[in-house]
Amino acid sequence: MDTRKHPYQPEGQNNEFGLSETREIVRVLTDLMRQRTPLAGIGNRDGQELLAMIVGVEEAGRYMLLACLSSGCEASADIVAKEGVRFSAQHNELYVRFVAGMARRVRHEGRELFQLPLPTELLCLQRRGVHRVAVSRANPPRCRLPVSDSETLDSSAMDISIGGISLSYLSDEPIFSTGQILYGCRLTVPGVGEFVIGLRVCNQVRLVLPGGNHSWRIGCEFINASSAVERELQRYMIKIEREGQAPG
Repeated sequence: MDTRKHPYQPEGQNNEFGLSETREIVRVLTDLMRQRTPLAGIGNRDGQELLAMIVGVEEAGRYMLLACLSSGCEASADIVAKEGVRFSAQHNELYVRFVAGMARRVRHEGRELFQLPLPTELLCLQRRGVHRVAVSRANPPRCRLPVSDSETLDSSAMDISIGGISLSYLSDEPIFSTGQILYGCRLTVPGVGEFVIGLRVCNQVRLVLPGGNHSWRIGCEFINASSAVERELQRYMIKIEREGQAPG
């Protein structure tokens, strides 16, 4: 299997194992289908990205059906059909990667889909951390956090993942506590849109700014983020990594 780094491969040391039994592969792919988990794909030849979702798994026929989620699906169709794609996805406590062979277009129940052979191996990494992407300091995602029923606090992102976000806000004293759950947070992602999400504060650190003022950095976990939100965050992460944006 091609082990080049995928967009959402966890960083650091992880327990890694492969699944090669067809029944186990079908079980994982079927779970991804039932959970409507988006797959992040990268073309084997030119590295162009796309998003897709599994909509059918046939063990007897040894194939699966994918629906394209990307904008410009015509271009994505060429990637899948002519090059093959390396896919990655988050599955429960695992990150799953596999290489898909070249596909053919099929029409199934009135939809244009891709039919691909089942992968011969799934590479699984036990989740010890989530791959985070540093955002541009010039135009970061911003999040309005509820402080009370009538008061909110503006914060800016420092990094982001499909599982959570690191935020900073100005204050001499901490406003939130570790473990606190914040509902109704409004996250605005440049070029993507605004989402209403829940956050759990996992950790916080006080920072001293050059002028002597204090700010707080809080690491937050998304609570019950929908597949639609995860899909949009994946697109954003691919975009900023593709453009090579760096803080500063």
